[in-house]
Amino acid sequence: MTRAAQAATEAGKITRRPAIQAIYHRPQVVGGHVLASWRVVAVDHSLRHFNGDSEMTAITKTPDMRTRAQMTTYWVATALLVAELTLGGIWDVLRVPLVRNVVTHLGYPTYFLVLLGTWKLLGAAALVVPRLPLVKEWAYAGIFFVYSGAIVSHLTTGKDVQEVPICSIMLVLTVASWALRPAVRTLHKREHDRHISVAE
Repeated sequence: MTRAAQAATEAGKITRRPAIQAIYHRPQVVGGHVLASWRVVAVDHSLRHFNGDSEMTAITKTPDMRTRAQMTTYWVATALLVAELTLGGIWDVLRVPLVRNVVTHLGYPTYFLVLLGTWKLLGAAALVVPRLPLVKEWAYAGIFFVYSGAIVSHLTTGKDVQEVPICSIMLVLTVASWALRPAVRTLHKREHDRHISVAE
């Protein structure tokens, strides 16, 4: 043993590069999102004393907070959207004076409200029920056309333009709900499951 090694041994300062080990835990499904957790373990091989005592440091990585924030934003946007679709759909089907006057000012026939209200209620139901990703895609497309068409109608005729901000907010909620929806509510998930079943 060299003099340098002997001196380091006596001082208890023999060190080695720490070994990093990542342990993958079984993923968990929370609100339709797959959350995988990693436990990163850093093993310090530094010898405090020559008798072989070692030190181990464990570092646990927290779950991805962005995924939870995305899931929360999705449910908030979807809840507000479904509430407005349900209430607005009932009002349209019943042709209450408030919405009937607005539709009349825009130049649409009153029976149009019954058709519009029915599709709103069906769209709200499609967003709430689990699975049915293709139906959800149709529902999102129809809802987008409803609010974007209402904005264009108000701006073109110049009547009841106070409804434009409300329709704009609902349009943003529609896009947010569609963009942030969990994987289990998308067509991509259905195609992925189909490929797995075929492979098996």
